[in-house]
Amino acid sequence: MYTQDIKTMKKMVAERFSPTTFNNQPVSDELINDMLDVARWAPSSYNEQPWKFLVAHNGEENFQKIYNALMEGNQNWAGDAPVLVVTLANNNYARNGKPNRHAWHDTGMAMGFFLMAGVEAGVQVHQMGGFFPEKIERNIELPEGYHPVAVAAIGYTQETAEQESRTRKPVREIRL
Repeated sequence: MYTQDIKTMKKMVAERFSPTTFNNQPVSDELINDMLDVARWAPSSYNEQPWKFLVAHNGEENFQKIYNALMEGNQNWAGDAPVLVVTLANNNYARNGKPNRHAWHDTGMAMGFFLMAGVEAGVQVHQMGGFFPEKIERNIELPEGYHPVAVAAIGYTQETAEQESRTRKPVREIRL
C-alpha cells in the first residue's frame, strides 16, 4: 500500500532545512551531477525543460561573482558554502519563441527535485531570493534567453546543526 511510501517521503521532506552554516566537507561534482540528473526529470510545460543550473565551487571565479551578487544578509553566511548554484530560466519557448509563462514554475520544480536528491544524499540546499540578478547577468556570460531565478548554497552540515523553526500551515489552510 502507498501509505508507507508517503510516510517515508514526508519524513525525508521534513528533514530538509535551509542551513546557514556548513562544515568544510567538499561536495563532489559527481554528486552535483547526480542531483542534476534527478532535476532533469522534473515535469515542464511541453517538456521544454526551460532551466539551466550554473554551478560554481568555492574558490572558482564564478563562485565569487555569484557571491558578489548576493544581498548583504546572505553574504554573511553563504561564502562558506562549498557550492553556489544559480537557477536560470528561459522565459520563451524554444519551439516557437513565444512567452513561456510556466518557465519559472518549471524551473522551481526542477530545483525541488534537485534539492530532494541532495537531502537523500546527505547534503542540504539553502535557496535564496536575496540577490541582484542584474549583477549575475552583467558579470557572468549566460546562455542567450536565460535569466537568473534564484541562488542556492549547497553543502554538508554538522550533525548538531541548528535548524530554524520549520512550521507549515496545516493542509486545511492550503486546500481550497
